[in-house]
Amino acid sequence: MATLEARGFVNKREVKVSQDGKDRVTFDLSVQQKRRDKDRKEIVEKIYLRCVDFDGRDAPAEGEYVGVTGYLTITSWAVNGKNGYNADVTVKSYERLEQKTRTGSSPSAGKLAPPPEDPFALSPNKP
Repeated sequence: MATLEARGFVNKREVKVSQDGKDRVTFDLSVQQKRRDKDRKEIVEKIYLRCVDFDGRDAPAEGEYVGVTGYLTITSWAVNGKNGYNADVTVKSYERLEQKTRTGSSPSAGKLAPPPEDPFALSPNKP
């Protein structure tokens, strides 16, 4: 089995109780992936990983932004002549992450303040 680390938003969260009384949490992790096509144009895609946590004590809430570490299993399916693959993750640990907050709608909104002056400049206040 391959180990996977991914960051994304929790969607379609469900909690089921097993016969021994433990919670089993299943959810989709929405992960954003960026790549470039052959014309060097940036393409942004969403990938959904199906996650299951057999120890649901510390499971994230719906809509929460988390990092997930677990074991990856790829399964194939065929329904009505259509074929596809599912990426399933057996969760081993979570990391709760903060999402950057954006203020305003300008392209520069949400960016950090400009860097300080160059401390290595030969003359202060001169480029």
